[in-house]
Amino acid sequence: MIQLQGVSKSYGETRALEDLTLDLKPGEIHAICGENGAGKSTLNRILSGLTKPDQGQILVDQIPLELGSLSAAEAAGIAMVHQESAIFSDLTAPENHEVMREPVAAGGFWLRRDQMRARTAASLKALGESQPLEGPLGERSLAQRQMVSIARALSSKCRLLILDEPTASLSHPEAEALFQAIRDLRKQGLAILYVSHRLEEIFALADRVSVLRDGRLISTQTIAETSPSELVALMVGREIEAQSPTRPAPGERVLSLKNLSREPAFQNISFDVHKGEVVALAGLVGSGRSEIARVIFGLDRPTSGTVESTGKVALVPEDRQHEGLHLALNVTENVALTQQRPWLLNPRGEHQASENMIRALSIKAGPETVVGSLSGGNQQKVLLAKWLVDPPALLILDEPTRGVDVGAKAQIHQLIRELAERGTAILLISSEMPEVLALATRILVIRQGEVSGEVQASEATQENLLGLALPLATENTTHQRSGRKWTQEGGVGVLLGLTMIAATAMNPAFLQAGNLLDMLVKVAPALIVGSMMTLLILAREIDISVGSLMGLCAAVLGIVSSPDRLGLPPAVAAVACIATGGLFGALNGLLVSVAKVPSIIVTLGMLTILRGVTEMLMAGEWIENLPGALRHLGTGSIYGVQWIIVVAALATGVGYWLARRTPFGLRVYALGSNPSVAHLRGLPETRLKLALFTLTGLAAGVAALFSATQLQVIESGFGTGFELVVIAAVIVGGTSIRGGRGTILGTVLGACLLGIISTVLIFMKLGDGATYWERAIQGALILVAVVGDRLWRQGEPS
Repeated sequence: MIQLQGVSKSYGETRALEDLTLDLKPGEIHAICGENGAGKSTLNRILSGLTKPDQGQILVDQIPLELGSLSAAEAAGIAMVHQESAIFSDLTAPENHEVMREPVAAGGFWLRRDQMRARTAASLKALGESQPLEGPLGERSLAQRQMVSIARALSSKCRLLILDEPTASLSHPEAEALFQAIRDLRKQGLAILYVSHRLEEIFALADRVSVLRDGRLISTQTIAETSPSELVALMVGREIEAQSPTRPAPGERVLSLKNLSREPAFQNISFDVHKGEVVALAGLVGSGRSEIARVIFGLDRPTSGTVESTGKVALVPEDRQHEGLHLALNVTENVALTQQRPWLLNPRGEHQASENMIRALSIKAGPETVVGSLSGGNQQKVLLAKWLVDPPALLILDEPTRGVDVGAKAQIHQLIRELAERGTAILLISSEMPEVLALATRILVIRQGEVSGEVQASEATQENLLGLALPLATENTTHQRSGRKWTQEGGVGVLLGLTMIAATAMNPAFLQAGNLLDMLVKVAPALIVGSMMTLLILAREIDISVGSLMGLCAAVLGIVSSPDRLGLPPAVAAVACIATGGLFGALNGLLVSVAKVPSIIVTLGMLTILRGVTEMLMAGEWIENLPGALRHLGTGSIYGVQWIIVVAALATGVGYWLARRTPFGLRVYALGSNPSVAHLRGLPETRLKLALFTLTGLAAGVAALFSATQLQVIESGFGTGFELVVIAAVIVGGTSIRGGRGTILGTVLGACLLGIISTVLIFMKLGDGATYWERAIQGALILVAVVGDRLWRQGEPS
């Protein structure tokens, strides 16, 4: 069905794939084996359209596939589940499941969220998985996140399914459910490319297996023709000798836990770890083992109990990409991060330490290689190297060989034994029973957050460990983290209510209809622009030029319409005003999305340019005598409600519709939540950002049209400082400056809160000082909101 012919790919001088020829048949599970760096990930990326090869071609039913095109690969029926959890943590499970293939109504202008939930539930049910569909997926366990990714791929009705280490984060029942689903798909004629370091899975599932080494295809044969030892020899080019476990006598106590709890993850955990001892925490994924490690290391606070240690503690976390490494830094910089020096860095010493660890751990990289470009196994070795330059008293290893090839696994096992022999206390967390049995001195089995038993290594078997790990019939098999009921929008709403009460107490006239309408008129421009600025910040971008852009739009409006200037019809002036906003918004978008200049730099420069252009156009003079038709837009009303309030209500309605009821809004949330995964999913990042900046510019033009016409004259300083008001409303309203989280409702509440605070300051009769206090409070609220968001996210599981 699919043929790769002479496929080659190089990265600089590194040959990732060389002249690879391979065929994939329908109704077959084809396994791919090889050490880390053998070319497996490159092969997957080329097949899925993420990477374009230098040479060769891919045929699907004898028809050449467009290479380097994610959409072409998807159209050909090729889907991939990535090794690392490729999810949008701020989106729900249905949103993750359906993004880029959203069910819609009304010609694509209405998102069918009911169908999204139904499809997701059906996909998960087919895998035997049950988990809440509401709430951010980032609050679920790593295994649950991975199951959603797998469910998405399986539901796409693909012809070739690429599974890259799919069980690395799954419990035994979840893995068995996946295996059954894979077998069912094979019966339906699907071709499955199964990439795994777990040979027992390959021999249980695969029909054929291909071995890669150093980018070349070494062998392809049926499973019946080979054996695990032969595959290992083909992968590493040598025989791997079996190593018998050595367990030195434990020394003095290094770690002591007494009645340690962190509800609801685990309860009443007590044990000690001694010098030279390897204590394993065994159990199913989600049993609470990783949460215990996080509390010991100090990442999370316990709800009760104590942790005592006698020396330096190091943690190699389960999620290496998000919690263990800085992917944008090179190997030397990552290794040096744990070497604390009080004053000066030592580049020469750090480089030498990095080279030593590269040799000691056989890392396939140079000291200056960016860690994000390495294979998963080499990333794991860098993570180990970071702590082993200066070995700690206690080393916590959470799934240390997840996604690591057989050669590297043997090397890491030997390293663990050597560290224990040298006196390092080791706390090992592993889902692989053979690994636990090979390394541990003692084994503590964790079941549903409690110690269900302790087994000495000499008495341990896979059967008795599994019996202690499996949940009892009366127990719930899944620990769900309790979702937060409180939101930042709720907090702003409460603060808004309290401020209104305080304002009414100071002056009962505050609640009069006229005063409330006046306040809404004042905040209306912030609502108009804020409705689009919210979407922009959701996508991890920002526009600090909107105030200056409003000033230019107002100047264009006056110059075009005033009889003292061009004197053109009011309708022409209104169109010119809004078009100016859209034009400069689009220019910002082009510079950010196409030229890849950071938005803070682009819009800071644009802020200065726009102010200069406005002053040049107005030549230091006011614009007077606006036509009555335009003045009516600013001062007129309908049923006693000013037009600008009506427009603000419409703008917020449009903003809510775009954000929550259209595929466009869902993709904006996804882009801000995880830009790297957005690339993997094929989100049109360039078009999205261009549209967002253009919409923000258009909103600035509309706000200028209805606010500048409230004034008798237009000054060159119109709009100055307005960007602070808008950004404050959005951030105070709960939209995260880091993207992916926030609502239009929050922006409305934030703008109203700022407007009421302004009114309260007037009631306090501060005179000219009220303006300065207003600016200071706006800035303080932004800082409080950003710090609050930071603390909020720190409390979430990664």
